[in-house]
Amino acid sequence: MRGVENLLVANGSLIPEAPGVNPQMTVMVLAFRASEAAIGHSAQERARSAVRDRNYETCALLGDYC
Repeated sequence: MRGVENLLVANGSLIPEAPGVNPQMTVMVLAFRASEAAIGHSAQERARSAVRDRNYETCALLGDYC
């Protein structure tokens, strides 16, 4: 997946050793939680970016007063 930006890979490598049972549900939950975290992080970053853009526009209007 070279050249792909913002790629998140979630797999079973977080499990330190082989469990005694099939880890499918554990891997699915890890992937789900990772995707929730990534979506939440991107939403927060978009909000921060919007605030920065708004501040920049305000400073551009005020000129030296900013």
